[in-house]
Amino acid sequence: MLPRQNRLSADRDFRRVYRTRQTVRTSGAIIFFIRNNFPESRFGFVVGKKFGQATERNRIKRLFRESIQHNLGQILSGYDVVIQIKSADPHVVLWQIENSILRSLAFARLLKAPYDLSGKARFHIPPPAARRSGTDQTVSASSVAPRSV
Repeated sequence: MLPRQNRLSADRDFRRVYRTRQTVRTSGAIIFFIRNNFPESRFGFVVGKKFGQATERNRIKRLFRESIQHNLGQILSGYDVVIQIKSADPHVVLWQIENSILRSLAFARLLKAPYDLSGKARFHIPPPAARRSGTDQTVSASSVAPRSV
């Protein structure tokens, strides 16, 4: 769960970010951000009703919050960031969201370290199907010892 000090929840804070904003548009989201006077960055998420019922919208927001929480150490501090999600697959998984969030934050220049914008994250995590099939270089069928029954 994203720590409370990193959450943007007050309506006046959202309005302030929208009013005096810098914007980065990507294929799946629009990122609005401004400097704040706090030692940490705060994040808010907006998902429109076109994504379905509240449970589906909340699932998407939970996944985005979790991806931010995993990468808080890589994100510059002192910003208020609102991520307005424009398109998301209902069956999206966390690693896909993390890659898209890091890519979007890199375009906004909100990451501490350089990020490879060629399409893959620097610490790319392959999808579970690739890990099981042995197509990934880090885990292959030959590197796993057979289990004895």
